[in-house]
Amino acid sequence: MPTKTTDKLSLRDLIGNTGNLPIPRQRYRTVALIRLLLVIPIAALPTQFFLRENIQKGWDPEFGSQVVNLHLIALLIYIFANFATLWSTRNLEKASLRRLKGLNYSSIGCEIMTNQAFLIAFGNLDNYSIGFLVLIVVPYRVLFDHRTALGTLLVTMGLFLLFAGLEISGSLPAASLYPYVSDHPI
Repeated sequence: MPTKTTDKLSLRDLIGNTGNLPIPRQRYRTVALIRLLLVIPIAALPTQFFLRENIQKGWDPEFGSQVVNLHLIALLIYIFANFATLWSTRNLEKASLRRLKGLNYSSIGCEIMTNQAFLIAFGNLDNYSIGFLVLIVVPYRVLFDHRTALGTLLVTMGLFLLFAGLEISGSLPAASLYPYVSDHPI
């Protein structure tokens, strides 16, 4: 049942259900195909190779290799989740929306983890990759619903602030894959 919208916005509109239609099962299939055919070969795999080749060049290769391995684990889960989405949607009428949502959330979580791993490897406050957080959130508002986008935004910003704080406090080495120890911008 559609809801009536008004010109007046409130906080409830941001976090409440404003009448979004159910996400069609085909959309989950299409997004999984886009991830498998575009995101993985164009962005995720080249990033993994780039990170790997910088381990020995970095000033802290031991910590850097742990971060690169975190990126790899997230990437493997991402690949599995998207193949599982394709498998689950081979018969669209019987595909479980609950399973598709779960696989989609897993994929989003892996995207966040791979981006955060890159940020940790090259410094949360030292590189441009923070811009990818916006690129992760915006398509999910367009493709899915506001709750998916809001949840993605909160998790990405929370992780960014957490790891930036750990770097600033000296609890984590900042930019461990840089060839030299850098002074933190703070």
